[in-house]
Amino acid sequence: MPTSRQLEACMMIAELHSVLRRLVYERGQIAPDEVALTFERPSRVWYDTLTRPTLNFFLYGIEENSDFRNARGQVTRTGKTATVSGPTYRIDVNYMISAFSTIAADEHALIWRTLALLLRHPALPQELLSERLRAFELSILTRLPRLDDDFDFWKAVELEPRPCLRYTVVLPLDPHQVLDVPLVLTRTTRMVRPTPEDEAAGKGMQRGHGIELAASLRIGGQVLDQQGRPVVGAQLTIEGRALAPVHTNEEGRFTLGPLQPGQLTLRVTLPDAEERLVPLIIPSERYDIVID
Repeated sequence: MPTSRQLEACMMIAELHSVLRRLVYERGQIAPDEVALTFERPSRVWYDTLTRPTLNFFLYGIEENSDFRNARGQVTRTGKTATVSGPTYRIDVNYMISAFSTIAADEHALIWRTLALLLRHPALPQELLSERLRAFELSILTRLPRLDDDFDFWKAVELEPRPCLRYTVVLPLDPHQVLDVPLVLTRTTRMVRPTPEDEAAGKGMQRGHGIELAASLRIGGQVLDQQGRPVVGAQLTIEGRALAPVHTNEEGRFTLGPLQPGQLTLRVTLPDAEERLVPLIIPSERYDIVID
């Protein structure tokens, strides 16, 4: 069974997103009820769901930063004993930050304020980091790489070009912890029947020839507070659906399903009885919920 330390390592990117959310709203003086902050993959379908100005951090690339490579293990001494752990790697987590609004001037103002905010913080503030990130005892450095021609990107996602930034966060990674934890992704169940031609020929189901009748998905995620701590015992229900409510476990994790692809709204009831309405698009890259 994975240790709590190993389970925590799985949430590193989710916790980074929580830090970035706090950085933008708290240090950038941007009101969360006026500007949405998302980490979605831009697309025409996603864009059509936006209801207010949005700042989007799209994670498009992850690679090792070899400038920080240290092949030696870390030694922790306690009295007369010493514990040797594997090296901590540094990973470049690369984002394209874009501003979306129906008014171009609002996009310009939002991306300019974001640029000033990121330049003012070449390292993520220690007081905003979660306990797990602080435990590495390393500065979480950032940089703003040169923005190359991005018109092919906007063409690929079928959106009009808009102001954007490239942003890199150098995140620590202990690969031994991450690989010890089982990976949970969206699971899809499909109902398929043979084609009429295969049925007439008595062939039954043939790989690649079936007709899909329906598809449902089961999703999993974690409910976190602004400090990246799991919210235990939160109740989740789906607005307008008769599915029984589910509760987060001791790691704040939940699973929901079966669900159909599309948009839905989750009602999250916290242990103190406060409620939040959270929109979701299924399928998505992740379903973690950060409680404001």
